[in-house]
Amino acid sequence: MSMKIVLIPLALLVFVFIYPFAAYNIDCPTGIDDPKGNEDCTWTKMMFWEAVEVLSLTELGFPPDRIFFVEENNPDAYHNHSLIPLVVATAVTICLVKVREHERGYDMKRRQLDDGYWFVLQKRLLDSGFITVTINPANGKNYWSPTLKGVKAYKTVLELTKRNRLFKGPKFTDEEIDEFRYTDKSSYESCKNWLIEWNMIKPIYDPKTNDEIYELTEYAYEFFQVYSTTITKGAVNPGPHVLKQMGEAVLMAIFIVCYVTIKALTGRDPDKKQMSRRN
Repeated sequence: MSMKIVLIPLALLVFVFIYPFAAYNIDCPTGIDDPKGNEDCTWTKMMFWEAVEVLSLTELGFPPDRIFFVEENNPDAYHNHSLIPLVVATAVTICLVKVREHERGYDMKRRQLDDGYWFVLQKRLLDSGFITVTINPANGKNYWSPTLKGVKAYKTVLELTKRNRLFKGPKFTDEEIDEFRYTDKSSYESCKNWLIEWNMIKPIYDPKTNDEIYELTEYAYEFFQVYSTTITKGAVNPGPHVLKQMGEAVLMAIFIVCYVTIKALTGRDPDKKQMSRRN
């Protein structure tokens, strides 16, 4: 979720904040001097005021905030204007984006995998002996658990790629990884050979250390993403992130409100509406 999404509720908030001042200070031409101009100006103001009322939710019964206006000077803004709904919408959107960015703020970025492909990789993990299904004695439900083989392969990848964790999987210190490498050399070499044989890793040059290190191939990247997520979150396929879904729902709601407002405004007859707008 990009920070650009915040511009949508923020732009609407700026509009709702500025328009009452603009409408109050811009006079329409009089009906005697310019009848057509007066009609167009009055109709335009009415449409924008209707938009402000809908976005303020005052047309739906939400109370006006009455922060910037007094009834004697600007009765329309006093009774039909509130910044609170859009301030809340903007704040919620910013929080969703920041939380999403925080979750992505790891060394490795998660890919959005197709549900079918996700379960294919998860089955391969099970068939390869990296994970197993166990029963939680507290509730009697099945859940995924890492195997010793999976943990050793995971630690080998960490040592070869010079990381302490993959995605949001278990985190190991440098001392723990070194202990595994030097105290269980046979397992380390066996896992390394397996990773090379199945084209899971490839050597690259690291300019920082002036040495050769290994990096995951595209398939291994997705393979260990599924592994790390499975052993930390269980068997549930994460699919689209819930915060992303919430953000999309907020944007869709804003779009629907704007659409309904435009349809309502363009379908109204200005001669049938009693207006108290300042011409």
